[in-house]
Amino acid sequence: MPDDILISILERVDLLYATRTCVLSKRWRNLHRFLPNVSLNCYLLVGPHCPETYRFMNYPFLMINSLDRFLRLRSGSKIRSFRLTCCLKEPLTERFERCIYFLGRLGVEELSLNCCCDRSWTYTKFYFSCQLLSEMPLLKDFKLGFCYLQPSLRIQSNSLQSLSLEYVTLCPGAIECVLSNCLRLDCLKINYCKCPSKLSICGPDLKLKSVYLSPPTGLSLE
Repeated sequence: MPDDILISILERVDLLYATRTCVLSKRWRNLHRFLPNVSLNCYLLVGPHCPETYRFMNYPFLMINSLDRFLRLRSGSKIRSFRLTCCLKEPLTERFERCIYFLGRLGVEELSLNCCCDRSWTYTKFYFSCQLLSEMPLLKDFKLGFCYLQPSLRIQSNSLQSLSLEYVTLCPGAIECVLSNCLRLDCLKINYCKCPSKLSICGPDLKLKSVYLSPPTGLSLE
């Protein structure tokens, strides 16, 4: 069978099992590296066999090492859609930014990032800077959850069309930063986020077609 058919078969199974097909034969060895849609979590990156105390202290560092290695192995191939659900912490910010840079080089168009794999940790102390949007020039759809969104003085994203935020703490000026610089954005969703007392939905040449806020409690929109 042609490689594209084999890759379509691998797309239908968990990434962990797709990776294991590399032992089947030389023909299968590198095919998993060309999957266009990738979904990763702590279990896939690190494994389930860590003691609980070790998990909370070192899991994030093991995870970022594994993520960095995975993306480097994908060098030269295309990732269209990337989903990551993992426990991220503030000390990992700089290394995670390098991972975002790699995703940008791999041509990611859809990105879903949940910075906590345990929903009991409602707001993880992890910061995502709007500047990182500039590192992904083809990104069209971005979903972000369980972290802090920070504004940036320098940002340019001409491709982003949809932004969904869930359980995100919006630092003052973050949304305004996105709206002022993501000129093709037409859909904005803000679900169960911690917002400033006043949220300004405005920007030059704003093309928003839909704005969804939930729950809209005590929030002043301008």
